[in-house]
Amino acid sequence: MMLFFLFLVRTDVLIVRKLIFFQLSSSFFQLSSSFQSLLFFFFINQGSFPTKSRACAIHNDNIFCAVGARVEVCNFQGTVKTALSFTETEGQPIHIDSNDKYLAVSTTEGMCVLFSFFFFYFIFQSSPSKVCD
Repeated sequence: MMLFFLFLVRTDVLIVRKLIFFQLSSSFFQLSSSFQSLLFFFFINQGSFPTKSRACAIHNDNIFCAVGARVEVCNFQGTVKTALSFTETEGQPIHIDSNDKYLAVSTTEGMCVLFSFFFFYFIFQSSPSKVCD
């Protein structure tokens, strides 16, 4: 069994779904020898909430949403746990990427900011650096 989280932004609503899929061998179903295995999958809704976010990233049970000049850390029901604010010189977040314990945010001013996070604690890994003009 493998788990993936998917999220779709449609008309200012974020929908979080979990995809579960598994493979069963033909001997389990007593099928003919022409079938090696069957693949099953289904979706489970984890939550949905209205949002004005420009970009989203998901990590474990956290959703990072770029809303205005902030990155909000929400749960699957949309409750904001904490937020990261950006200054006017840094710009507004337009892209977010999450990988393991790191969060990368790019802004409208061409800045890239890298954070490491542990639960609700965010630590700058690098000062905001300009990557494009």
